[in-house]
Amino acid sequence: MFLSIIIPAYNESSILENSLIKIQDFLYEKDFQYEIIIINDGSTDNTLEIANLLASKNINIKVINITHKGKGAAVKKGILSSNAKWSFLCDADLSMPIDELDKFLHEIKQDPSIDIIIANRSHLKSHVYKEPKIRHNLGILFNIFVKFLLLKNFNDTQCGFKLFNNLTTSKIFKQQKINGFSFDVEILFLSSKLKQNIKEIPIEWYYNSSSSVKFSNGSKAFLEIILILIFRILRKYKYN
Repeated sequence: MFLSIIIPAYNESSILENSLIKIQDFLYEKDFQYEIIIINDGSTDNTLEIANLLASKNINIKVINITHKGKGAAVKKGILSSNAKWSFLCDADLSMPIDELDKFLHEIKQDPSIDIIIANRSHLKSHVYKEPKIRHNLGILFNIFVKFLLLKNFNDTQCGFKLFNNLTTSKIFKQQKINGFSFDVEILFLSSKLKQNIKEIPIEWYYNSSSSVKFSNGSKAFLEIILILIFRILRKYKYN
């Protein structure tokens, strides 16, 4: 199998079905095998019921149900459950239109040695629409925090759209310790230490007020960065 679409979902009942229709329409004309893995992160609404219903109608959709631990835990479960060569991390709200995935696929076609591709909303060629100013400023502050403590070479660690080469990155996800929203930083930190080939690309991105991501998640993310730093100091990671 060529591609897994990994969708972490927590209380996404209002948008999940519509997003899956868009994803399936996009993949319908592709000439590769794919699977869509929905990880229900202990939702308290009817996300799981909707996901199971959609899976019953499409053999390419797989649903994994876990107790609520956070986005990082859901992504880890999804990536390590993939049967494909590549895994595409995809937020359920499709704030990045799914047809932007073609940009990722083009990059790995041009350079098969790529390990990770991350969407960069800060790229000069990116276009970001309708993002509230306070959310944008918090993102800048978080990025400064990450650069100061851990990663100097990335301008947008938190965009929820990333492509992973499962052959080379699964060993990194097995080391992942962060269950919350800063798991991206941890994965990129470990990948950088292993000198993996990571590329940032520009995208179109639209703020979605229906997203389950809230301010409280962002405040916890700052604390998780400190935790990653502690794990690093205590040598809890392996860089080989």
